[in-house]
Amino acid sequence: MIRALVVAAIMLVAASLEASAQDRIIFGEAGTSCRTWTQARQTKSRKAGLSAQWVAGYLSGSNVEADHPDVLVGTDFDGLMAWIDNYCRANPLDLVGTAALKLFDELKSRAQRR
Repeated sequence: MIRALVVAAIMLVAASLEASAQDRIIFGEAGTSCRTWTQARQTKSRKAGLSAQWVAGYLSGSNVEADHPDVLVGTDFDGLMAWIDNYCRANPLDLVGTAALKLFDELKSRAQRR
């Protein structure tokens, strides 16, 4: 029964992220809830570090692979993590992957206005 629940949860996460990432599947910490992100960051747990590094890698990879100005110019790691912290506090039911996608979209919008 637990195995079936885990499989169902993975499929739900994949479907959710797939739709928001233009039919792309995202693995890793993307499936972590914003509520879990916020709790981990408050307690400075190992999971907080893993999730933060996943977000940094996702943003860096998206920046390299996309056809747009460099979205990370003028940003720093702490500022990016603060943006995710704020987003996740306001949207605890969203996934970290969704927060990262929204942050990337925000950074891309800013870069295009420069």
